[in-house]
Amino acid sequence: MHVLLTNDDGIDAPWLGVLAAGLRDAGHDTTVLAPSSDQSGVSGALKPLPMGGEVDLALRAAPAVAVDRAWAVEGATPTICVLLGLGGAVDEPVDVVVSGPNFGWNIGRDVWRSGTAWAAITAWGMGVPALAVSGAPEAYEPDDLAALVGHTVETAEKLTSQPEAEVWNLNVPAPPAASWQPAAWTSLSPGERMTASQISVVERNGDGSATVRLGLHRGMIVPPAAGSDAERVYAGGIALSRLRPLDSWH
Repeated sequence: MHVLLTNDDGIDAPWLGVLAAGLRDAGHDTTVLAPSSDQSGVSGALKPLPMGGEVDLALRAAPAVAVDRAWAVEGATPTICVLLGLGGAVDEPVDVVVSGPNFGWNIGRDVWRSGTAWAAITAWGMGVPALAVSGAPEAYEPDDLAALVGHTVETAEKLTSQPEAEVWNLNVPAPPAASWQPAAWTSLSPGERMTASQISVVERNGDGSATVRLGLHRGMIVPPAAGSDAERVYAGGIALSRLRPLDSWH
């Protein structure tokens, strides 16, 4: 199958190259189109595309990513990368889009601000099966990273065998991979990390204006509701969820 691979951590993210090589070694034709810089948390943003206008985007070769076709898209978001890949910048038809692996889980309602998740949702909206994949926000040893890649490849292959295009979200636990529990379908947790964000007023002026400090740290977690993706990955299990945008919930 032909895989279009992107991410939101940027073309230089080390996990991107490892997954690209893993897809290639599994026999899959792989094209990489990824942002030139970190685009975490941009959701489905269309920058730098001006509404009602046009923009020229430079695709530069990324030789550090070990596949024949790998480009960094200057200043673009993951959603823009998918639009380019499916809209004509890639000559061959794409069978599946894989977004990630993200450094840090995309679980619960946090997925709706994730550039990783929205790249997959964008592809699905264009009629192509898509998978978002994320790991824990910590270092993985080579064996752990190989397991992450193996589960991603296996899940992407299953995704392409579905009767119609779907969009799935895969989260693998913190290492060591030897203790991971098998993949199981879960719901998205109804919570999100932003509810635990730290907000303080640094200075308030007499006219009511103020300087407010907002903090969001990797240690903040999504509340682990029963049966949710958050509960499963915190307990060491692989979580697989369907991302169903609003127009498909009914």
